[in-house]
Amino acid sequence: METTITNKVTLSVNAQLSVTELEELGIYPKSINAYNYSFGILYKKGNQRIILQPLQDKRYKIVRMYTVYDYD
Repeated sequence: METTITNKVTLSVNAQLSVTELEELGIYPKSINAYNYSFGILYKKGNQRIILQPLQDKRYKIVRMYTVYDYD
C-alpha cells in the first residue's frame, strides 16, 4: 500500500477526499487524464494510476493506487 503525504492531506487507499483536496494534490478527477469506467474513475498522473470511487457530496474514495513501469 502506497501512502503519500502532501500539504497535510494523506493520499492513501480508502482515504475519502473532496474535489478541492484532490486538486491540491494535483489530481483532477474530471480532467482529460481521468477515464470513467463502471467501477469508478481511473486517473493517470505520470506513471502513477489512481482508481477513485465517486461518493456523495463531491467526494471521492481512493480504491487503489499503483505505478506502471515502462520497460522499453
